[in-house]
Amino acid sequence: METIKHTYQVGYDVSYGFNGDWYYAGTVTRITRTQLTTSSGNKFSLKIVKSLEKVVAQDGWVDYVDCEREVFKSVGGGTWTLTHGIVEETNPHF
Repeated sequence: METIKHTYQVGYDVSYGFNGDWYYAGTVTRITRTQLTTSSGNKFSLKIVKSLEKVVAQDGWVDYVDCEREVFKSVGGGTWTLTHGIVEETNPHF
């Protein structure tokens, strides 16, 4: 497995969300190769997601390339996803 450089670092503010609801999780206190822990005690496990990324050349030619990105999902349930920054929003449809 190829190693992907983490986009999260210790001390970064993070939030977690699902279905349009986002809550502040504190700051990153510990990060390992497979897991991330926040100051509020939440734990998230690393999932590598493969996707296509759109690339547009200078001449306007559009191409898609395979890429891998890190996604942190909550430990235990796997429903909540981590994001950068302080986000406090609720889905207005409920």
